[in-house]
Formats: sequence, structure tokens, C-alpha cells
Amino acid sequence: MAGPTDSHCTTYHLYVTGGIRANTVLYTTPDHELPADAVIVNKSGCLKHQILQLFGKSNSEKPNQIVLDDPNSDPRKPSYYLHSPRIWFKSPPGTLRIGGKGGPVICLLESTFFWRRWTLDFVVPEKDEPGFWSRFKRQRATKPEENKQPSSIQTTRIDSGFDGSTTMPSSDEKSDDDITEGHEISLNDPGVMDPRGVISSHYPLRSYYLLGETGKAYIKNRIRPQPHKDLPPHLDASQPRLVCYWNGWLTREYAFRYGDIELRWKGTGTVRDDRKYWGKWSRYNHLKLVAYLPLGLEVPEHKENEADEKERTGDGSDMRTVVLAKYTNLWADRKVGKLVVFENGLEECFQEDAVERERFRHVVIATALCMIKGEKEKRETMRRIIELLIGAGEAGGSS
Repeated sequence: MAGPTDSHCTTYHLYVTGGIRANTVLYTTPDHELPADAVIVNKSGCLKHQILQLFGKSNSEKPNQIVLDDPNSDPRKPSYYLHSPRIWFKSPPGTLRIGGKGGPVICLLESTFFWRRWTLDFVVPEKDEPGFWSRFKRQRATKPEENKQPSSIQTTRIDSGFDGSTTMPSSDEKSDDDITEGHEISLNDPGVMDPRGVISSHYPLRSYYLLGETGKAYIKNRIRPQPHKDLPPHLDASQPRLVCYWNGWLTREYAFRYGDIELRWKGTGTVRDDRKYWGKWSRYNHLKLVAYLPLGLEVPEHKENEADEKERTGDGSDMRTVVLAKYTNLWADRKVGKLVVFENGLEECFQEDAVERERFRHVVIATALCMIKGEKEKRETMRRIIELLIGAGEAGGSS
């Protein structure tokens, strides 16, 4: 949900959190605006704190002390939380939640090889098709009585409180009512997402726990019945899946569609990090989200920002561009960057439907996190490649 705004925009501050700093939390209030007389403690990534947690202990908190990202200590309420589950020999998608780590699920985020495509699932996705090597595995002989069972029984969930089917009905079973009402399974239904942060049907529970995996309490307590909670309307997805495509190997541009709106994340030079020493090094890391809308449907009271005016100097087509969000990358120990969402831009896309506008906000946040994570991983990969080339050159020169 939107937090405090300054007239026409909402600013989200992104911070890394978690034991290995793999998760991301978004606040509308930055760390430096916390009470000045409080003692700020950052336990995220602290080796001493991780060792104490491993043995079931924790540091005693002092009075007037604020532990960052701790719901019992930090006075701020997170706007969004991106959780990256860890399961050995598996690659589960990230989970975007509204609020803190235990908040309702908005969508699942997953990328393909070399970040060519990002997939956002707003409902329980179908199980993937068998991989290439699975085709050569010998099929187990089935008994005649097994073939008579419906497919939904053969794919019953293991150790979960959810007994429905994750797949859409087959084409011969669909009717007009089925298509209009839809049979997608909500990610927030009881038992769908387990405390490990994954879909219980896609990642069944094992009888053992490996060090470094998420959800240790879940391994001990199994699944507990969870009452169904009434969720706000904006958490009911209007489309089940959204895919972002990389437009080119030498570009920083990803394109996707939400409904009838074409959108693109791309690099921008209209924002910058104003810090004296490190700001100039991140000039090629900033991003913006642009929507392409037809001419003649402008909101009368819409105020254009500087980025809108620069985007309008295009090829003179019958489409106009509206900048919806801008991301400023920061080089810091804990803070990742700052994301500004323009409220008037959201109104340009959905002028009358406030619920759909809030759903669209979730899409903006989710795709922004995909871009931020993907671009960071690309830079880290390039840095390692350059280091390997330099090391190989030095080794060749010395020999």
C-alpha cells in the first residue's frame, strides 16, 4: 500500500535484510529519520548474532535500543518485503509480500537463465514440464487401479493443509462460467504457502533439514491449520501471470504488458546519487518505468514531471509516454536505493478504478525489484569475469 506521500509521489527506501542479507525490505521512512536519541542496532548479516541464533540464544536488548527490521523494536511498518527462500538443490522463486515477512503474498518472482525473462505469478502456477533429462528416465509401471484415479488425486500435496488442484481445468472441462469466474488458486489460501516461503505442493517437506535453509521452525512443527483471513480486494489478482522480457543483450531495457498497457523499464539519466564521492560511480545503475498510453486520454489535472517532458520528445507517434517510477541506485552497506512512484502516473493508467490502481502499484514494485536484483547480479557477474581475465593476464605475463 502507499505510504506517506509528498503531493504527487511516494518514496520507498530499499534495504537488504536477513541472516545472509538475501532479502529486501521497503520502508517509506529511511533509517536516518529514526529517533536521534535511540541506539540503532543492525543485526542483519552480523556473524555474532547468527551464531547466537544457531544455538537458540539472542543478544539482550537494552532500553532505548532499536533493532532494525525487528517488528518488536523497529517503530516503522514495512510497505513491502521480498523474501528469497533457500532450499538446497532447488531454486524456489522469491516471494513478494505486502507488509513484513509474514504479510499476505502478492506474487512470486522468478528469472530464467541469464536473466532473459522474469516471470511474476499472482496465483499458484502450474507445475513445470519435465526437464530434458527427465524424458530419458524409465517410467514406473502403474497398476490398472492407479490409472482409474483422477489426476488430482495423483498430485495430492504432501504435508500441506491444502487439497485443491493447482492446475487449470482441461479444455474439454471448461465452460463459459469457468472462464469468467476463473479457477486460479490464490497464494494466500490456507496451506498453499508454508513457513519456508515456498509453495508446499511444488516443494514438499523433507524429513531432514540442512544448514542454511529457511523455515527451521516449520521442519520441527510441520504445518499448522491457519484460519482463512479476509484480504483486501487489491490482493485479488486481475491477471494470473506477467512476464518481463529483456529487449537486447546490450540494453538495460525490459518490456512487459499489464492489461492493455505496454510498459518498459530502462536506464535513465534524469536521476543521480548526490553523494560527493560515490554518486558518480552509479550513474549507469539508475532506472525508470515508462508506460505507453494513447493520446487524448490525459487526466486534466495531471502535472507532468521533468522526465515526462523528456520522454515526449520521441518519434511523434500516436502514443504518449508517462513515467511511472524512477529508481536511484545507492552504494551503501545496507541501503540498496530509493524508488519513487508517481501517483499521477498511476492515475493516468487507471483513472477511475482505485482497486485496480492499487494492484498496478504492486506490479510496479514487483517489476522494480526484478530489475534491481537482475541488474545487480549482472554487474557482479561482469566484475567477476573482469577479475578472472585480469588474473589470467597476470598469470600469463609472469610465466
